[in-house]
Amino acid sequence: MAKDKKKQKKKYWQDEEEGLTPIQKGIIVSLIAFIPFFFFILLPVLARDHFVEKLKIPPEIFLSPPQKIDLVQTTPVGQTFKVNINEVEFKIPVEYTPIKIQKSFIEFSCDPLRLTKSISAISLKEARKINFSSTGFARWFMPNNVFEFLQVILRATWHPIRLMFKAQFFATEGIASKIFEARWSAHFRGFILPTPGQRGYMGRVFRTNGSGYFEFAMQDKINQVTLQQWVSLAMKIKPPGENEKYTDPYSPAFFNIEMQKKLALKPDRQVEVLSRCLNQFFRTEKPMWLIPVAIVMKQRGFNAQVMDLHKQYLNQFPTGSPLKKTWNGILDQTVASSLEIKIDPSLNKQLLKVHCKNLTERQIRQILIKINLKYENGKENTFIKRLLNNQRLFELQSKDIVIEAPHDISLININNIDYRIMQIDFIE
Repeated sequence: MAKDKKKQKKKYWQDEEEGLTPIQKGIIVSLIAFIPFFFFILLPVLARDHFVEKLKIPPEIFLSPPQKIDLVQTTPVGQTFKVNINEVEFKIPVEYTPIKIQKSFIEFSCDPLRLTKSISAISLKEARKINFSSTGFARWFMPNNVFEFLQVILRATWHPIRLMFKAQFFATEGIASKIFEARWSAHFRGFILPTPGQRGYMGRVFRTNGSGYFEFAMQDKINQVTLQQWVSLAMKIKPPGENEKYTDPYSPAFFNIEMQKKLALKPDRQVEVLSRCLNQFFRTEKPMWLIPVAIVMKQRGFNAQVMDLHKQYLNQFPTGSPLKKTWNGILDQTVASSLEIKIDPSLNKQLLKVHCKNLTERQIRQILIKINLKYENGKENTFIKRLLNNQRLFELQSKDIVIEAPHDISLININNIDYRIMQIDFIE
C-alpha cells in the first residue's frame, strides 16, 4: 500500500510538471518571436512610411544619405573681398554691403531697396553640443556632438529613433530636396543643406580634429541660387590650418580710424575699408571699427540698416566719448537723408502739426519722434510720440500729421521747438 501511495504521489507531481498545452506553448513562442520582429522589422518600416507621408517628401530624398561632392568652381563670381571671422576667411563679392553685424555673424545684401539676395556667414571657435534631457531616452541612442549627430541622422534609414530625429531636423530646417557633403580641408568637413523655400543653400562645416564650426549661406528670394553658384563662392572659404593664426596683411598705418572714415567716403576705396574694418571688428570686438562700415552703408543707401546698427551698438561706446558723438552723428545724417520733418505749433494749446516727407524709395511703417519744447520763461518740456498710427508713409510721399501733446504739457508761449527722430521703421 505504501508503495502504491508513493507511485500515485510521484505520478501526481509528474502530471503537474507537464503544465502548458501545445497551444499555449505555441502562443508563447509566437510572442517571443514577434518582439524582435516588431522592433527590428515592423517598427522601422512603419516609422519610415509614417515620416515620409507626414513630411510629404519623396522617400528617395528622405532616406538617401548625403551625396558627396567636390568643391569646384563652375560659375564666375567676380571680384571679392576678404572677411575673417574667428580665423575663417570668407570671400564676399564686392557688390555686397553688410546689413547685419554681430559678434561672430555677418549678413550682406546687394540692393538696399529689395533685400532679396543675401549672403551670411558665422564662425565659432567652440565645439557645438546638444544638451539632451537627463531623463530622456535620446541620450542613449544619439551623440551630443552636433557633427556626429548630423552624421548619424542624415544617414539613418532604419533605426526608428534616428529616423524620428531626422524627420524633426527636416521639418525644422524646411528641407525638401537633396543634401550634400563636402570637405574644405583635411580637417574641415560639412553638409550643404537647401534653405527653406528652396531659395539657396547653406553649408554647416565642422572641424573634425578639434573645436570649430562655420556656416555659409547664399540665397535669393526671387531667382533661386543654384548649387553651382553656391559652390563656386563657398569653395573660396579658407579655414585655418593646423596651429595656424590669422595675421592681417595691412600695416598699422591703415588702422587709423580717422583715415578709414575719410576713405569710406570714396566709392573706389570702400571695398578696402569694409575688409579692413570688419576684420578689425571681428578680431578686437571694438565697435569703433563699425564707424567706417556704417559710413559705407549710408553711402550705398542702406539707411534702415544703419539705424538698426546704431541702436545695436550705441551703449557699447563710452558715454561722452568723441567716438560716441561720431556714432550719433552718423545716425543724424542718415535720418536727415531719409526723412524731412517740419513742426508747426500754431494750431492751439495742445495740438502740433508735423509735416513729414519720405526722402527714400522705401515705405515707412512708423516714426518715433522726441519733441523738446523751450518756453519764453526759460523752462523746457519733452515728450515722445509715434507719428504713424495705422498709416504708412509711402515712397517720396509728403504727409501732414496732427499730434496731441500730453495733457500736462502746454504749447502756449513757446520760444523754440527742437526734435530728434528716435526710430524709423521701414517696410522691407
